Amino acid sequence: MKQQSLFAYVLFLLLCTANQSIAQNCNRTDASGCICANGSNNCDLLPDIIVSEEMLYDASLNPEIRGEIRLSIATPNVGYGPLEVIATDRYVCGTDTIVSTTAFQDTCADGSFPRRLVQQVIYHKADDRMELKPIDAGSMTYHPTHAHMHVDDWCAYSIRTKVEGLDPLDWPIVANGRKIGFCLSDTDPCDRWPGYCERNGEVILEDDFENFGLGSGEYADCDLALQGISVGYVDIYYYYLDDMDIPLPDGTCNGDYQLVVQADPSNAFLESNEDNNLTVIPITLSKQEPSSEEVIEVQGKRTFCQGESVVLKAVVGSEFEWSTGETTQEITIRESGNYAVKATNQCGVFISDTIAIEVISPTIELEAFEQPCRPESVDLSVVDSNANTYWYDSETAIVPIATGNSFQTPPIQEATTYYVSQAVPIEGATYFAPPHDNYFGIGGYSNPAINGALYFDVLDSCVLQSVKIYAGTERSRTIQLWTSDSILLAEKTLDVTRGEQRLALDFDLIPGTQYRLQAAEEPNFFRNNTDVRYPYKVDGLVEITGSNFDRPLDNRFIYYYFYDWEIKAPTYLCETERQAVEIDLVNCVGVEDKPSETLPLTIQIGQQITTIQMPTHFSQTPSTLQCFDIRGQLVSSTSIQGNQTAIMQEEVVATGYYLLVVENENERVVQKIFVAN
Repeated sequence: MKQQSLFAYVLFLLLCTANQSIAQNCNRTDASGCICANGSNNCDLLPDIIVSEEMLYDASLNPEIRGEIRLSIATPNVGYGPLEVIATDRYVCGTDTIVSTTAFQDTCADGSFPRRLVQQVIYHKADDRMELKPIDAGSMTYHPTHAHMHVDDWCAYSIRTKVEGLDPLDWPIVANGRKIGFCLSDTDPCDRWPGYCERNGEVILEDDFENFGLGSGEYADCDLALQGISVGYVDIYYYYLDDMDIPLPDGTCNGDYQLVVQADPSNAFLESNEDNNLTVIPITLSKQEPSSEEVIEVQGKRTFCQGESVVLKAVVGSEFEWSTGETTQEITIRESGNYAVKATNQCGVFISDTIAIEVISPTIELEAFEQPCRPESVDLSVVDSNANTYWYDSETAIVPIATGNSFQTPPIQEATTYYVSQAVPIEGATYFAPPHDNYFGIGGYSNPAINGALYFDVLDSCVLQSVKIYAGTERSRTIQLWTSDSILLAEKTLDVTRGEQRLALDFDLIPGTQYRLQAAEEPNFFRNNTDVRYPYKVDGLVEITGSNFDRPLDNRFIYYYFYDWEIKAPTYLCETERQAVEIDLVNCVGVEDKPSETLPLTIQIGQQITTIQMPTHFSQTPSTLQCFDIRGQLVSSTSIQGNQTAIMQEEVVATGYYLLVVENENERVVQKIFVAN
């Protein structure tokens, strides 16, 4: 998993050829050409491990991102002998020691892998003979992701705050590195990285090493039983490998700190110089504080109906000053407007972007109508619109008595109030979910053996219209939507070209948890494996919560394939407040109402005839007699032409009140009667 280049390999062969005499006379079996540090012919040829300061100063190899800094660490061997580690058959689980030949792949009772005890091989020059002397020297542990052994406690690194007069290892710790166990191997010779190898403050290259190459050829990869670093070689772990980072806690401020890196912190290995394993360099953090757009989290929709609300939360700070004057961390918004916050914490003051909130408060435009002057129906209507219109007979009624833009009332007999409201459709907004691209952290095209998936929750019905992907090859892909219990809801097969592009999906989403978005098979799409900060949220609609290959206990998260989700919120209805529509009987022009005049009545029940004795002046003028029931429905209508007795042919037998209306061109009489069986 370490970076090996063809160039480095060719260079290595050339160097071995150039130093053939040394390779032939200073190796595992022949010490005649080996040189002792003290000039004698009898000595231990010890390694000397340092931490390259040059590599740590290279910003391109030690990138900072929000929440962590990635590190590339080089540990050259600038001594007279190799650092060689061999595995034993002894393993440790807790305080128990186990003897086994295969235990490295087993797990301890707590689920961890056992530590395999190791020995350091000391190369001893005895005149022309080379003697190899193993000594106990710590442990190594199997790494399941890398499928090889890591030498424990090889390198410790931390961010610290400098305190004058104290040893760097006693400075206050801001954050510790995650990986301290490395596999040891010859990544490159020192000549491949000029400036990485130093002795007593001086840069040394191949020609400066007395026993250059001693051990080379033995430590080409991360072997399960043999690892090491040859004389004049560098072991490098790059920033893009697993766990090569220092996680920075929330609230870490931008500013100047010290990066402290120590090789062999537990002094498990014997070296010629035990005092040069510590490297300290100044480091400036500049990406830890939030941008103005990150200060506020919108917990809900930015556009909503009158009577609803949204919560705005300041996600940084301990003191808050909102544009509304409020000083709490969260505020509830119920009115349209632009909102912002000034948040203060130990790092300083942060001013948020302005958040625009729109509250939809539709109104009703009622068509003008004439008040009736007699018991008759009234046509009510609203100005034509695409809204849904509801008519009610009371302000609190749940079920409308009519729907539609127009409503014809029953005949109005007395002052009556109806109520009307409208549900106005509001087009749902389109949102784009972070992360918007793959320009964060470290990543690459996914392993062909792995098919990653994203998990997400749906908080409100919406449509996943499209996603952005980065494809490594040109071919068709099938994108699928699954439920948490592995039911396939939707899939779409699309032609995909190489590079960045947007895939149109149009998947309908309904509320639920642990949905899964993935390709039908390994897609050869780009994914990010650092600086992944779940959840990624879209205002009140969707939360992307993780992936199927996350390791939360190791704080390792991966973002698979699908960026910048285009999410369309549903069209929703905003209902207006109910508007009162008041109707009353009014005097009609030219007609005199005499509702108090009593008509002499003779009612014959059960014979389908009602006889009414009319006043003399009505019988002298053509008039009309109408009878309405209590609901305002017309029961009967008859003409009175010269008769003093009016006969209504319809049967009026139901017990209850009725309204009689007699009118002509001069006057109108209204009288309520009661019929009892």
